[in-house]
Amino acid sequence: MHTLFKIGMIGLLLLICSSLFAQLGKTWPYSANYPYTLKGPVKTWKLTGEKGVLRTLSYSKEGKLLEDNSRNSSGSSSSKQNMPPLVKKELETIVNAADLQGSSLFTYVLNERGQILERKSQNSLLTNLFDEDGNILISKSHSLHTQTRAWNSIHHDELTYTFTDTLTTITILKYNELGGLIDFQHHDNNMDNSYRIAYERDSANHMIERREYDTIEISYSKDDSATRIAKAAKDETFDIETLIPHFWRQSGTTPTRELFSYDSEGRRIGYTCYCLRTRNVPFDSFKAEWEYDEAGKIIKETQYKRHETYQEFWLDTELFYDAYENIIEEKINYGGRLYVFNYAIEYWK
Repeated sequence: MHTLFKIGMIGLLLLICSSLFAQLGKTWPYSANYPYTLKGPVKTWKLTGEKGVLRTLSYSKEGKLLEDNSRNSSGSSSSKQNMPPLVKKELETIVNAADLQGSSLFTYVLNERGQILERKSQNSLLTNLFDEDGNILISKSHSLHTQTRAWNSIHHDELTYTFTDTLTTITILKYNELGGLIDFQHHDNNMDNSYRIAYERDSANHMIERREYDTIEISYSKDDSATRIAKAAKDETFDIETLIPHFWRQSGTTPTRELFSYDSEGRRIGYTCYCLRTRNVPFDSFKAEWEYDEAGKIIKETQYKRHETYQEFWLDTELFYDAYENIIEEKINYGGRLYVFNYAIEYWK
């Protein structure tokens, strides 16, 4: 029901690779199995480190957050890797037409499933295109925004001036024959915010590789805009490179490449990231492994790091899970020291 929000440029991998953050501002576990969310009927959640309690959460029996007492800002991350499932959940939501009739701000058009095809107000328009299975294919948003700026020159009667600008966002998603997401693209008025995530899947539709393309040296001109893309993107067959040739060219840059492996039961057991490198400044490589109990629940996650100048991975973090697959302990090796964080969880009975 909310318009798509602008994507931040800092992703989960940068948080994982920055062990220093674990000491200074930790408010959430850093699982590579992102997005990590609490499972089960959680009543209270408390994070404790060597400096005492860092954050506490409490929930109602219905799962509603009642209290968040944190010394720092929120530890959850709206990283690019998290955006596709969040966007799909947001746009593919089925609504009750009767619940919308009382709205005086918007008018709606729904499909047979109850998904929003169009939401319109005096200053905004959201249009969505879905496939026959209810998967979002294209979402376009246009909204008017009034801004006030100060003059950067003299000889004006007023100190400021006001103008109206149109914000356009467009999100494009593509799927394979089994309904698995294989391509996610986002654009808005600032073309520097454009990014793409491409997925490769195996015959069982498990994601085995993920590649990121962002605005580091992509190819576009000042005349290119989200409005131009929105006009051209009529259906799921749209390819931006037919409109802007070589748009995703990564000149001198290797995109972030992530690989995934699974056991015979389809459980994810391995993850390796070859992190983004540009301008000859490499990030550390990252690897994670998972262990399961006989019931198939995660009991341990082990993370490793490796800098390009070293051949071997070294142990970085160990995470231990409870019966609900919530993290209850995290051990981080940094600077020759071991930092231990405990997550005390009480559940509703």
